[in-house]
Amino acid sequence: MSPTGATRAPAEPSLRSAPGASRARGARPGAVPDDERAVLRRTFGALLWRERLAQGLRQVDLAALAGLDRRTVERLEAGSVRPSTSSTRKLAVALRRGRDELAVAVLDLDLQEAAGSSLRTWNRRRPLRARTLRVYEQARELRCAEAQRRAAEALAEAEELEAWAAALVEAVDQPAPQQDQLARRPQVRR
Repeated sequence: MSPTGATRAPAEPSLRSAPGASRARGARPGAVPDDERAVLRRTFGALLWRERLAQGLRQVDLAALAGLDRRTVERLEAGSVRPSTSSTRKLAVALRRGRDELAVAVLDLDLQEAAGSSLRTWNRRRPLRARTLRVYEQARELRCAEAQRRAAEALAEAEELEAWAAALVEAVDQPAPQQDQLARRPQVRR
């Protein structure tokens, strides 16, 4: 009961616990439901973690280089927040420091792909520079060529396995040796 004597209606159940709820009242912007969190952790978070460790960086070091908060990097690796295009760009620049723009663009595109449909995009106040657009186009072409190379390798491996399987089937399909053929074989002494 309230001080005035009126009873209050029961509080609304939290949307945070409801499956498939996108955002509870009062929840952080970018917070994700459990099922999406698991996918983000396996894809985006794992890629970010591998890249960070490959550079020998701690979360606090990466955050400082990228101009992000350490908790943001922690949450991105854990999949508890959705990454944005600006954060993927900042992370790519920090992880590829001292490298050319193409390497940065390739990592940025890899991070964006790993984020998938969880990637938050913002309308830019000003369009990207023509040079940046060219670099990203080159990065897309490079990633496409790499994917085609991997597909060709997989196809060659599949053809090799198919030839091996056909030879195995042919060997199995040959008739078993008859008893008289077995008798003619030299015996191995032990």
